[in-house]
Amino acid sequence: MQRLHSRLPALGLALLATMALPACTTPGPRHYATWQTDPPLRAATAGATPPDSIDYHGIPLRDGQLVVSEQASPLSLLLALLSADASPWIHVGIIAIEDGIPWLYESNGQLRPTWSSGPPTATVGGGVRRMTLDWFVANQSHIAIYEPPAGVDPAKLVAFARQSHARQVRFDPWFDLDDPDRMYCTEFVALALAAAGAPPARTVPVNGNRSTGVVLDWLQIDAQYTIPAAALVAGSERMALISRQHSPAQLSAWFALREELHRRFTPDQKVGNVLSFSPFTGLDFQPPVREVIRTVEIAARDWGQLTEAEIDARVRQIAGEKLGPWQQKQNRDQTAIPLRKSRSDPDFQAWPTGG
Repeated sequence: MQRLHSRLPALGLALLATMALPACTTPGPRHYATWQTDPPLRAATAGATPPDSIDYHGIPLRDGQLVVSEQASPLSLLLALLSADASPWIHVGIIAIEDGIPWLYESNGQLRPTWSSGPPTATVGGGVRRMTLDWFVANQSHIAIYEPPAGVDPAKLVAFARQSHARQVRFDPWFDLDDPDRMYCTEFVALALAAAGAPPARTVPVNGNRSTGVVLDWLQIDAQYTIPAAALVAGSERMALISRQHSPAQLSAWFALREELHRRFTPDQKVGNVLSFSPFTGLDFQPPVREVIRTVEIAARDWGQLTEAEIDARVRQIAGEKLGPWQQKQNRDQTAIPLRKSRSDPDFQAWPTGG
């Protein structure tokens, strides 16, 4: 347990610090591998921009649309593993058109420098902020834009976002849904949707895995439920799919692989089976996980004609070849074989320990 606690302060920094942003690239179809306006929208508009929208590099945008994003990073995978359910996307914001320019409202945490040895949740700042959509798109790996859910009033949705920004609502690093004065990213959007006429957002339990529990305990996060970003756009029409470096098939393959890794992260697993950590380089994928990610990404270059079900099947096949077969044992603990093939593997790093 001592080894775990010696690493937890740095782990907390990696978990709660603002995600490292890649070099900015001018948004638009010329600079992105995927800049896709979904076919139903193209057919409906026949190239014309609807009267209540603006044209954003070929994508019609209007008030109240939701933007979900994913970084496909070690931190993204860790956040996904903290939830009991596998779910795509880790972040969400609200579009508002102001003076003809698309802006994004979101709630985002920012780590304040401190010499304290305590959990970084105590010093996390940030809150609801406003930025141009250009800036947001240029600094995310995978993005989708959705219409707001049916029955939601876009004007009320955007009004809630602007009011929260004006009130300087703080970020909630404890994911406490009962704290009305702080909001984390999906909570902010869920409350905005509720104010605009949507039913309460679906929540999911946090992962009951012991290893993730050790991390959450140290961070003093007592939340039993969270709101997944995907739940906020479930059933809504997707308007666009965007990625700088990856094709639509590669995006589908990444989400299928992340779901497969989540499926393999059974109660007996440790976070260290999936991720490694160094105080110098931060979070990283364990070598076998990095290898399966690389293999899937390369293979998916040729999967453009495959269905989602076919992509999912191929991803599971590659995962089985690289990580070993997955066999769930029917017992009280529902344990499964490790993601890593064996604890006797000389490269096995049990981080965190004692989890």
